[in-house]
Amino acid sequence: NDEEEDLSGLHPGALLYRSAAMQHFPLMADALAHGADVNWVNVAEDSKTPLIQAAMVNSLAACEFLLQNGANVNQVDLNGRGPLHHATILGHTG
Repeated sequence: NDEEEDLSGLHPGALLYRSAAMQHFPLMADALAHGADVNWVNVAEDSKTPLIQAAMVNSLAACEFLLQNGANVNQVDLNGRGPLHHATILGHTG
């Protein structure tokens, strides 16, 4: 279960990345408060960003939160796909 995953030892950027996928807003805010780069790149997962993660789980609220905190909607992963591309591929279009 993702909610039970121990995130306490993660770098702030990794914490933001994981919490965006979980749609866990208190953790997202905590990660940013501890210096997380809102556009942090997870090189272990095709250079995806927290915004791409939020788009992949179809969380409009998490996307809005990240965008309000300066996330770059045009930043792409290792395959050249940005958050809008991932959302479209997964059918999250409305």
